[in-house]
Amino acid sequence: MVRHADFLDRISHVFGEDHATFKLAYRLIRESGIALEGKRGRHAPERTPGDAAVLWCWLGVTDKPVSAPLALHDFGFSLRVGRPREEEVMRQSLELQDRHCALDALTALIEAEAAGKELPGYVVEFQPDELSVVIDCGFERYRYSREPDEAAAARWAKPYRIIRQFPQPFVRGIAAIFRAE
Repeated sequence: MVRHADFLDRISHVFGEDHATFKLAYRLIRESGIALEGKRGRHAPERTPGDAAVLWCWLGVTDKPVSAPLALHDFGFSLRVGRPREEEVMRQSLELQDRHCALDALTALIEAEAAGKELPGYVVEFQPDELSVVIDCGFERYRYSREPDEAAAARWAKPYRIIRQFPQPFVRGIAAIFRAE
């Protein structure tokens, strides 16, 4: 876990974004009541990989802080599409339940990388035009989507057509924030 101020400094550096932008997005998400609980300032609780995953969900779709709560709602809480199979190596490595959301998977990826767990290569891809988040492991593919939600489709299908990919080394950069030193 990392102190709040250090967390914002370090994660903004990993993403290559302005510290003030992260601070604003963080505040908007916290005030929306969706995630990121705790007090503010020096009394803020230490931050966890779950907090990093929340901000990752926002930046995976858009860099506009005002859109952060909506992006988290529409992409972070989207459920896995398809039936889980028993032999899924990545899901078992990350210790994910059969029914989990994208935010759970992203948090588990960061935690596993921070712990130095050996994982197969992967790429995380945010696809706003298809309302989905995909973790592609080559031989396994995990897709999280809100496609049946027409309100979400109306919001995201048109304005954000940029597909953003985050390879395993990038996730290791996020995980380095939480690695025991």
